[in-house]
Amino acid sequence: TEDIRPLETAAVVDAFRAYNRRDNAYFRAVTWLENHAMGNVDYHARRAKALAPHGDDISVDEDFLTASVSQQVEFQSGWGLSGAYAASPRDTALALIALAASGPGAEFFADVDSGIAYLKTSQLPDGSWPVQGGSQGDAVVTATALRALAGLVAFDPSIDTAAGLAAGYLLAAAPAGSEPLVLAKAARARIAWLGAGSASSQIDSLVAAQSPGGSWSASAYVTASSLHALAAELEKDTASYQQVIPLADFELRSAVNLSLGRNRGDQIRRGDLEELTSLDANGLAIADLTGLENASSLTFLDLRNTNVTDIGALGALPSTVIILLQNTPWAGLLCDITDSGQVDAGDGIIAARIASGSHTPTLLEKTRSDVAPTSGPGDGVVGAGDALLVARRAGGLTHAACP
Repeated sequence: TEDIRPLETAAVVDAFRAYNRRDNAYFRAVTWLENHAMGNVDYHARRAKALAPHGDDISVDEDFLTASVSQQVEFQSGWGLSGAYAASPRDTALALIALAASGPGAEFFADVDSGIAYLKTSQLPDGSWPVQGGSQGDAVVTATALRALAGLVAFDPSIDTAAGLAAGYLLAAAPAGSEPLVLAKAARARIAWLGAGSASSQIDSLVAAQSPGGSWSASAYVTASSLHALAAELEKDTASYQQVIPLADFELRSAVNLSLGRNRGDQIRRGDLEELTSLDANGLAIADLTGLENASSLTFLDLRNTNVTDIGALGALPSTVIILLQNTPWAGLLCDITDSGQVDAGDGIIAARIASGSHTPTLLEKTRSDVAPTSGPGDGVVGAGDALLVARRAGGLTHAACP
C-alpha cells in the first residue's frame, strides 16, 4: 500500500544490492527513493541506509535525523517517529544503523553515543527490547537493535554485554516454524553479531518457508528481508563483497557490465566479478586487464582482436579458465611458455610435459601452450598437437599461432 511503499522499496534496494543485482528494477527503486519525501525518522533512516552505499547525497536524511533526537534523561537520548515523539528502541536502532551506514563524522558522535546509551538502558532483563510503551520483548524490534549495536561495537566495545544477551534472546524467540519475517530478522541480526553459521536452524526454517512462487508471505517486504538474511548467511552482504573494484579500462568495464546485463558505466564490485563466469570481449579496444583478477568464477575469456599487451593480472585466475588471445599484441608471446622472450627447447619440453600430464601448468603456462588448432583459437586443452607446434616453433618453423 501507499503508506508502506518507502519501507518496502528501501528493503528491496538493500536486498538487490546484497546480491549485486543492479539491474533496471534496482535503479527504478533507487530513483523512487530519491524522489519521494519521507515523513518520519523510520523512513528517513531506511532511505539513508538504502541510498548511502549507492553514493547518494543523504544529507537531507542526516539533517532530519540529527534534528529529531528525542531527549529522555541526561546523556540518554534516542529517536521516536520525530522529535515530537518519545524515543523508541526501534526508531533509535534504525537511526543508528543509518548514521553508521553513512559514515558519520564528528557531528554525529554525540547522537550516536547517547543513542547507544538509550538502547542499553531500555533493554529488558531477558535481553530483548519492547515495542514502544510495551513491557514484553519483541523479536523484530530486538533484531533491529542488535543489528544497530553490531555495527557500532568498534565505537563502543561495552556493547558486548547487551548484544550477547540480545543474540541469546533471538535464538529462543525465533524457533523453527516462526513467521518468516521473525526468522529473517532474527537470523540476520544474529549473523551480524556472531557471523555466518550462527543462525543455521533459523536459516533452514526460512528456506523451507519459501513459497513455490519464490516469495515469503506473499509480501515484498518479507521477501526482501528473507533474501537479505540468506545473503548474510552466504556472506554476500559484506564490506569485501561490496568493495568497488576500479577497472581503469573503460572498454573492459563496459564489457563486464554488459555481460552482467547492466549499464556500461556502472560501478563494478567484487561480488559482481565473483559472479562473472564468461566474458566475450572479442574486437573491443581493451588494453588494461587490471581488476579482472577478481573474477574468480570465470571459465571462459575471449580477448581476441583486442589491444592487450600484458596478461599478468590473469595469473591469479584458476588454471581451468579458457583464454583466447589470438590477434593481440600479446599473441607474439604464445609458445613462449617460460616467458623468456624467445621460444626455445625449454618451451618445447614444458609443452610436452603438460600434454603428457606430468606437469600441471599455471594459467599463463596453459594459455601460452594452447596453440592448436592453428586455424583458430586454442581449444582449452593442451595436447600432443599443441606440444608439436611449440616444438616446431622452437626449431625455427613459424605458424599462425606462434608467428
